[in-house]
Amino acid sequence: MANDSARVRRDSRYDPRSAVRTSALAAWISEHGDTAIVQYLSSGKAAAIERAKVGGQRNLDFARRVMQTHLPEYSPNVHAAAKTAVNGGDVEREHFARTGYAAAKELDQRRHRDQVAKDEQMTAADREFVRQRALSDPGAQVRAAAEWALRTGSTDADIVEFLRFDWISAAALDRDTYRVTGAERDAQTHRQLAELVTAARAAEAAEAAASEEMREQAKAVTKRAWGAAAEAAKRTEAAWLAEAERSAEQARHWQNIAAHAAAQLESPTWKSLASPARANQRGWTDDQSWAGEQSRYWAGQAAEATAKQNR
Repeated sequence: MANDSARVRRDSRYDPRSAVRTSALAAWISEHGDTAIVQYLSSGKAAAIERAKVGGQRNLDFARRVMQTHLPEYSPNVHAAAKTAVNGGDVEREHFARTGYAAAKELDQRRHRDQVAKDEQMTAADREFVRQRALSDPGAQVRAAAEWALRTGSTDADIVEFLRFDWISAAALDRDTYRVTGAERDAQTHRQLAELVTAARAAEAAEAAASEEMREQAKAVTKRAWGAAAEAAKRTEAAWLAEAERSAEQARHWQNIAAHAAAQLESPTWKSLASPARANQRGWTDDQSWAGEQSRYWAGQAAEATAKQNR
């Protein structure tokens, strides 16, 4: 149950969907203890995911993400519009998702263009940095945002817009996508292992009840069943090890970004990136730690199934 509790606790803290976080937190703090944990993992989370797909809930999650990734110092209109949507009702959130965000972003873009003209010119090194993001950034959404900033006819204002908030917003979406995909894969592998273990235990029961003449055949069935469970656990262990390295790559990437931003003392644009870069580094480091914990858990499951296979 320890790993199950940890999975629920992680959902309550990090799942990008507020409906899932709320449901997980309710299970985590429930007076029913392990029963609530099991209920959440068996059906409560799936129900929360379905609720998160409803328009109003989806719009709320979008507004919250925008508010968190568009700082008031650099995107005052977007931040204010997102805050209004978060604190409002379904009508305000629908308006923000459909047209409010785009309108507020246009206002901030004009402000950025004016600031660039007065305060700061992007250098060739800045443009080359964005080009590298488009070519090799570990995040798909960041690559797409950088490509747009470098489109034919783009100006210094487009580079500033990418650096000041499109980059961080896209990076947040990459991290959210990573966490949602990981949570879905985690649920699938746990279901698969549970089914294989159930089948192996049924084979053990059949072996125990088998006649002397059928005992060896039944034992072979049991051995194959536990072998299938062990192989599934080993595959999942390997997948988590790969995710640990993927998260580590992102953490190293954002560590380098934070250092680069901190060194650009004369640039208001780069100065604004140091803090969110460090936050992204911490987030990916946490994901790396979680993936490592899960790989160790699945190694234990594989060892247990292998021991039963070879008994």
